Amino acid sequence: MNWTSEQQAQLEQLITAGINRLGNSVFVESQRRVPVVTGNLKSSGSIAFPTEGFEITYSAPYANRIEVGGQDTASAAEPWVQKVPAHIRKTKKGRVRVAAHTKTYTTGKPVQMPDGQWRIFKTTTSSGGRHFLGRSLKSLLISTLSTTGGLQKYLTTDTI
Repeated sequence: MNWTSEQQAQLEQLITAGINRLGNSVFVESQRRVPVVTGNLKSSGSIAFPTEGFEITYSAPYANRIEVGGQDTASAAEPWVQKVPAHIRKTKKGRVRVAAHTKTYTTGKPVQMPDGQWRIFKTTTSSGGRHFLGRSLKSLLISTLSTTGGLQKYLTTDTI
């Protein structure tokens, strides 16, 4: 079959639009699967559409470690040190003035949660990764390519 340049351009537009819709679906699925503790990782997610394909990015500094696993960049030799400003603390005996000081956390980093509570996250553990992005892509590709019509649902038309 001989294609005219107009038909070729129309086909390329259809394919590009279909790939963009597939990319959006993968991004939505990865946002559903991303592990949420503070919400920073999820909110760092974005999708871009360069000239060919799509790029999904999670820009939180620990995103790659959560996705693929491995050891965090902190080490046991470098504990987390926090500068604590002078403040008033409530105790059972009343209010007490506390001088400014530093506090050293040897087992992890203190992180304030959205509800105001504080948690210590270990900074020296390694993990096998959660693969939330990779599993999202795999899941959508398997479900798309294993059904009748395959990528057809991402295309707006079936004729050129």
